[in-house]
Amino acid sequence: MASESKATRLHYLDSARMILMLLGIPYHAALLFQQHVQWYSTVGVSSETLMAVAAFIHIFRMPAFFLVAGYLAAIVLDRYSPWRWLQRRWMMLLPPLLFGTLLLHPVQQLAGLMQRQEVGALAISRPLQSFQELTAGSGIGHMWFLLSLLALCTTTALLWGRLPRLRLPSLGGLGIILSVAAGTALFSGVVLALQQRAPAMTFPLHTTFGHAVENTLIALPSFALGLAMARDEGLASALTDIRLSLIGAIVAAGLIFAVFTPFLSGHIGYRMLSAGFALPMTMALLSICRRCLDRRSPYTAWFSKASFTIYLLHHPVIVVLGVVTASLTLPWLVHYVMIVLVTILATCGIYMVGRNIPYLGVALGAAPARRG
Repeated sequence: MASESKATRLHYLDSARMILMLLGIPYHAALLFQQHVQWYSTVGVSSETLMAVAAFIHIFRMPAFFLVAGYLAAIVLDRYSPWRWLQRRWMMLLPPLLFGTLLLHPVQQLAGLMQRQEVGALAISRPLQSFQELTAGSGIGHMWFLLSLLALCTTTALLWGRLPRLRLPSLGGLGIILSVAAGTALFSGVVLALQQRAPAMTFPLHTTFGHAVENTLIALPSFALGLAMARDEGLASALTDIRLSLIGAIVAAGLIFAVFTPFLSGHIGYRMLSAGFALPMTMALLSICRRCLDRRSPYTAWFSKASFTIYLLHHPVIVVLGVVTASLTLPWLVHYVMIVLVTILATCGIYMVGRNIPYLGVALGAAPARRG
């Protein structure tokens, strides 16, 4: 009976994962409309509404993704040996990580440099220095989640037989959500405080390493909770079957928090509050998916398969569209919707073509590295 229940839940978990991946498009498209912060590129028009939309999505998108990833990891680890599962994870995630780091991230960096008219900093005669310029910042761009996911998967596989089953006290769904949210916020605050106090590293890849460590630690509570939920039916039910009135209250609180984000961002307190809000928002999303999307359909099945590739590609596509459409004089809403729709069409088209090209399909995460 337990295995049947887990199999049923896979539908809404796959739907949630699909939604979280696709939410990257409206989130990153909104960043083109920032007023005071220069993203990779900009359209030259600002919108406080879109900043609130981006802040709202940002609260829960990646924490929820890592929770679902942990949940699905535990389900698969009950069926396969940790070593076999880890091999499949590395074969699936490493090629897109390398492809994105070596090609996609430099492309979007180059687009930004072109818009800012800083291409002169690059020189064919100095390829290494030019590549370092194109991989500035975190060095891997939006592919950071792949590095964190590989680290968490590797750690889980190595410790799987030794991980205890987490038993939380009987506090009810709301009590558990609030308790875990408070613990997550406190943990995030400790990580961020240590990160600020840590001495500066001097080796060349310190920025990439620092981002990887910080992001992995921030994602750890969500991933661990997903593991725990998959191993405890009662915990999973309490957290993913909350009342509609509570879902509405959580979403409303998240919207209010997102509106005030411009006045709070940049402080550890804001990061802690954001981490605390992430869990209730995640549970609200999972509860909605469980009520409405706990079934298989041709559309969700297709987008579930395509969502990883779409996420990998959408970021550079949006950056390039920001550069290409910056000269257009459009209302901000029309401009935004146009960028979102073109990005969806472009990434879906590339997925449909790329999945039929063996090596490209592997690089895009659209096909397994090994069949059978």
